[in-house]
Amino acid sequence: EYMKSALSTTTISTTTGISHSELNTFGASIAGATSALLHDLVMTPMDTVKQRMQLGHYDGMGHALRQIVALEGWAGLYRSFGVTVMTNLPYGMVMV
Repeated sequence: EYMKSALSTTTISTTTGISHSELNTFGASIAGATSALLHDLVMTPMDTVKQRMQLGHYDGMGHALRQIVALEGWAGLYRSFGVTVMTNLPYGMVMV
C-alpha cells in the first residue's frame, strides 16, 4: 500500500473539493513487483523448512532450521529464491 500511495497521483476536484488518487499501469506494476519481492524474501525460508520437514528428516521446525543453517549456511534457506522470484514477480506485476 505504501508503494501504491507513493506512485499514485492525487487530483482534487475544483467543484466538489474531493480528492482522487490514481495509479497508472507502470506504478501498479512497480508496486506489485515490490510486493512480490518482499513477500518472497520472507516466505522462501519458511517454504524451504516446510518442504524439507515434509521429507521427514527433521524432528520439528526448530530442528530443521538449525540443521539447514548449520550444514548449508543461511544461503541454504534461500536456495529456491531465484526460481520463486522469477515465477512470482511477473504475476505480482500483472495482478495488482
